[in-house]
Amino acid sequence: MTPACWPRIRSCSTAAGRCRSAPTSRGLRPCCLLAQVVAYYHTTLAGSAQALAYLGSRKVGHPEAMEVFALGYANRTLAYRLPTKGAKMGAELRGRLQALGVLRASGHEHFNGSVVVPIFDGTGAVTEMYGRKVRADLRPGTPAHLYLPGPHRGVWNRAGITGAGEVVLAESLIDALSFWCAGYRNVTAAYGTEGFTDELAEVLCAGTKRVLIAFDRDDAGDRAALRVGEALMARGTECLRVELPRGADANDVARAADDPAAVLGRYLRKAAWMGKGPAPVSSPPAGPPSRDEGPTVRSRPVRSRPVGSRPVRPRLGAGAGRAGRGQLPPGRAPLAGTGPGQGLFF
Repeated sequence: MTPACWPRIRSCSTAAGRCRSAPTSRGLRPCCLLAQVVAYYHTTLAGSAQALAYLGSRKVGHPEAMEVFALGYANRTLAYRLPTKGAKMGAELRGRLQALGVLRASGHEHFNGSVVVPIFDGTGAVTEMYGRKVRADLRPGTPAHLYLPGPHRGVWNRAGITGAGEVVLAESLIDALSFWCAGYRNVTAAYGTEGFTDELAEVLCAGTKRVLIAFDRDDAGDRAALRVGEALMARGTECLRVELPRGADANDVARAADDPAAVLGRYLRKAAWMGKGPAPVSSPPAGPPSRDEGPTVRSRPVRSRPVGSRPVRPRLGAGAGRAGRGQLPPGRAPLAGTGPGQGLFF
């Protein structure tokens, strides 16, 4: 449960109504703190014309996607929402955020200048965060892709793929968002070519009949797709390779298309069987695509949100997704418990 000394901070509720991660010395649980970071970044996205323009340029700026997946933006203002460094609580909060990887040892935000995509576990707790720099003029050596430190945990869009007979597996989260925004809601993502986790494999093999691997069409993507396909087929899951144009990824295809749903659907229909011997009878037949019929793999574009498509998400903190109290400017969430001695986070 949320400690009484942290008013308005809501925990990452599980089905039992309790947060199950281990508490820290002050009782604040890491997943609760990460949920507050996600909530704050979600509000700052709405106030950043640059970040919104970046999402739009990548054709993943669908308002529903931003809300469903709690997309955010790190704009260097997170530290301003904390108590001062000299205060005991401020020092402890910074220490906790540094331990989680949200702040660096210098005090700067790890995801500064990045669109942020959170990932949740089956209970709705934040387990991973991905950041993509929005500026192209980065200093040499600056990584464009960032994650929290440590092993990857969580499955993106778990609710959207659970129980789905066919699933599209993208290489990156931006690629997965490209499919999702085009209407293909039965999609998830690996964490890059080396980021296919046992957790994701477990989810895919727990009822999914067929996986369409839509990794980049380059040497690294081809090798990774082969590894993933072999691993999944060894566990009884059919796999097909989505053969995008050579050198392209799914987002490249979506951005170049006047109708991303139709073009991505065409590549899904033409996915090639990866197993040995003849393809199963249920594999997508060859032939010209028919938009009216939708992809043979039943990845038909969904224009309105289907029942059960919304992923499990934590109860985000006060002010998430809207302007806070006290006439704060857009993108600024209110501090919680701002009375005497209560310079608390959000």
